[in-house]
Amino acid sequence: MVDGVCFEETIVDGEVHWLARPDEFVARIVCFPLSNCSVLEQRLNNLISDGFTYLLETGWSFHGLRLVGKGYSGVVVLAKHPRHGLGALKLRRLDSRRDSLRHEALMMKQAYETGLAPRLFTEHDDYIFREYFPPWDCTPFDDFVENSVLRGDLPVLTSMLRTLLEKLNILDRIRIDHGELNRPGDHILVCGNRLVLIDWESARRSNTPRNVTSVFSHLVFRSPFKEALIDYFKWNPSIVVEKLKHYKKTYDFSIIEELFIKAG
Repeated sequence: MVDGVCFEETIVDGEVHWLARPDEFVARIVCFPLSNCSVLEQRLNNLISDGFTYLLETGWSFHGLRLVGKGYSGVVVLAKHPRHGLGALKLRRLDSRRDSLRHEALMMKQAYETGLAPRLFTEHDDYIFREYFPPWDCTPFDDFVENSVLRGDLPVLTSMLRTLLEKLNILDRIRIDHGELNRPGDHILVCGNRLVLIDWESARRSNTPRNVTSVFSHLVFRSPFKEALIDYFKWNPSIVVEKLKHYKKTYDFSIIEELFIKAG
């Protein structure tokens, strides 16, 4: 049985699929990428035992499924929990090379002090449940950069970048590498005054984390708006390279701050 739910923003209106009365959508999500599986009942029992009541079919369409997200290790849908409310439920794919999502959950918990990691509600080998960031409240990093450049809001962009890099420096100093920030795109969300990193499946402990250098290199060398950024911040690419090399030896954030002195 399917019930309808409509949010204030139509982009997330969707259909409710009760876990206690599993239908085709529930089976395809729980068994992804299969349409059914021998572990369906076991996985459903685990979710129900943890308190989950329903999945909300919403998001972008993939092979006839509406998802919030999809990666190599899992698919993400909205789910309802009586204590935590609606949140993002990531279920481990049956074809994933990872046998558990607990490492991803651990990285999120250890990074939470930086303010960059989502709040984690529940973890299991087969799923993690975290806070959800609605698309009307958050802008992907690349879109924020593009909008700021096209609108001439570069002082606003400067403030965001300094805050982001300062927080990434904390992540560097606690020796956690996110692993995906060479392509920051949808991995970094700008949610008002809050900055969030999602997709922690590649995160790891490292003696040489590259969070700050990955984002900075993207801005200077790979961003579609690199010329506008280089012009505004007065960045000399060869000097930036040397500064980043020095930073990787010390993780001294003052080295990064020097690259913003000439902005404007």
